Amino acid sequence: MQTEIGRVDSDLKAAMADLKADLKLLKFGYGPAILGLLIKLVFFP
Repeated sequence: MQTEIGRVDSDLKAAMADLKADLKLLKFGYGPAILGLLIKLVFFP
């Protein structure tokens, strides 16, 4: 039982690390593009 809990805990930590990496990529990858599009729409209609 204890080893199963440890395995689930390590799997959950790995999944959370993957999710954090994906969110970081999304924030830095698409953030400037979205900001640029918003600036274009506001100032150059």
